[in-house]
Amino acid sequence: MFPLGLYTHPRMRLLYVGFVVVNRVGIYSFDKEGRLEFLRSVPHPGLAVCWLRVNRNGTRLYTGNNGLSGTPLMTLIPLFRFMI
Repeated sequence: MFPLGLYTHPRMRLLYVGFVVVNRVGIYSFDKEGRLEFLRSVPHPGLAVCWLRVNRNGTRLYTGNNGLSGTPLMTLIPLFRFMI
C-alpha cells in the first residue's frame, strides 16, 4: 500500500493514513516514543484518497481525493471498536 496523506487525531494517539492505490484509510496508534501499531484499515468511498484532515473535536475525517471533485466525509469510529 502506498501511503500519501497523514494526519493525527487531535485528542488521541491515532494516525490516519491515506492508502492511495487501494482506496482505504489506515488507522495506527502510537506511543510517547512514536512507535506505531497498525490497528486496521477501512474502505474509502472515493478514488485515490490522499489528503486528510480531522476536525477539532476529532469526530470527522475530511479527505481530498485526486480522483473526485468535492470533499468526501468519513465519520471517525471510536477507538474501542478497533480493540476487538
